Amino acid sequence: MEVMNKNTFLQITSSLLMAVGLLFLSTPASLSAQVAKVKIVVDASKDGGTWWFPQQKKPYDTDKPHKGKFLGDFLRTLTPDVVEIATGEVITDQLKDATVVVRFNAYGPNYRQEESLAYKNYVDKGGSVLLVHGAPGKGSPDTVADQLGIRFGQAAQTPFIKKWATHPITAGLKDVPFQSGSVISGFPESAVQLGMMINGQAIFGMAKVGKGKIIYIGSFAALLGVSQPLTDRIFGELMSK
Repeated sequence: MEVMNKNTFLQITSSLLMAVGLLFLSTPASLSAQVAKVKIVVDASKDGGTWWFPQQKKPYDTDKPHKGKFLGDFLRTLTPDVVEIATGEVITDQLKDATVVVRFNAYGPNYRQEESLAYKNYVDKGGSVLLVHGAPGKGSPDTVADQLGIRFGQAAQTPFIKKWATHPITAGLKDVPFQSGSVISGFPESAVQLGMMINGQAIFGMAKVGKGKIIYIGSFAALLGVSQPLTDRIFGELMSK
């Protein structure tokens, strides 16, 4: 009887160890599967040189120097599935399976109507968009931002964003690079302004649109420089549901 008890004990112990081992083995695979489902699309199709410069013609190479390389490399630490759209591409189907779309746009170069509507449809269905805009120029209106209820207005210049609203994204932030860009002159009722000029004009915020969310900022400096912890917090918010 004593031998049987020992055998039973050994069998139970062996089963428990196997179960624990399978748990540890399966957890990384499960996490990897979750990460693999995240897709970030960088829309630099109308970048005006803010993402791809000094590369100026196809084929654009994500491994070669360009203004967006630092941020692109950072995004690949979040997920291996990062797509940087080449200048001149038409943006419609590329949005459909994206977890987050990062839109870089200088001076409002033309988006076709179907591109702007594709953005609206993507966000209405639950997509997340980061709108990054530069200083206003003589280009066409930013029809993508308009479709999402955001209006980038007059030029703004300040070395840093120093004035912050109280919010988890901005908690503890001090000086974040801004340099030159645009103020936010129009936004949806759902908008929360997160960063302001000293005079109170909004230059950074977020809003719910349809079933999705947008974060908008009127300068390239903070994102291209991967200013931390702000960049981590922005993408954490955009990837959360």
